Amino acid sequence: MINKAKELFNKPIDLCRQYRQIQRDNLALQLIHDFLPLSTNYFPATTASINPHTLGCILNDIKINQRKYMIEFGGGLSTISCAKFAKLNNIELQLFTVEDNEEYMHILDKILREENLINIVHLIYAPLQPTSLSLENTPWYSEAIKDNIGNTKFDIVLIDGPQAWKKHNYLSRFPALPFLLREKLLAENYAIFFDDTNRKGSQIAIQRWQNEHKVRFVKLSDVASVSFKGNHFNPILW
Repeated sequence: MINKAKELFNKPIDLCRQYRQIQRDNLALQLIHDFLPLSTNYFPATTASINPHTLGCILNDIKINQRKYMIEFGGGLSTISCAKFAKLNNIELQLFTVEDNEEYMHILDKILREENLINIVHLIYAPLQPTSLSLENTPWYSEAIKDNIGNTKFDIVLIDGPQAWKKHNYLSRFPALPFLLREKLLAENYAIFFDDTNRKGSQIAIQRWQNEHKVRFVKLSDVASVSFKGNHFNPILW
């Protein structure tokens, strides 16, 4: 009886949250529409794609905080949009995209070339491998990605890969921050955007990172979070 009452009480709250997220995404779409792939280069958007609100916050951050070097773990719609945004706004952004699916990476490469964005994006193929940085021995990207990065210091990071929605890989995104810190790949001032933080594995990762590395993440929405270091303007949409 008590559980039933709780369910009835929480239902309106859940509906309000969903409505608020829809509002955020619709408003963000109006802002980012021009930076999506051309209609002649349709890019499949799926349940795994970054949502418009999170993408809008990232584009805001690139612009208002003058980000120059970005790394994203997991390519997709964000790759095309960030590169196109930089080109159309004359921003000297260099984007390093780490992807473990070689076939998918070739799709990205084709669209980037058709959109004349290939000079902005560095695609890095990194198959999943065991790593000492993982939790529960979950594979992560080949750490040979460092060979493709050199001594670049990143001032904006997007963690949206590898896949982390199944029982065997729900902790797969944990190594991202430990890797960046160990290899000293973060700039003095930076933003780390973390997608899908409504999932259990992502929440565990954030808790561990906050305890072990003294970072602080705040919610962008019900599905994404961000951590800032150093002085910055607020890029968060509504």
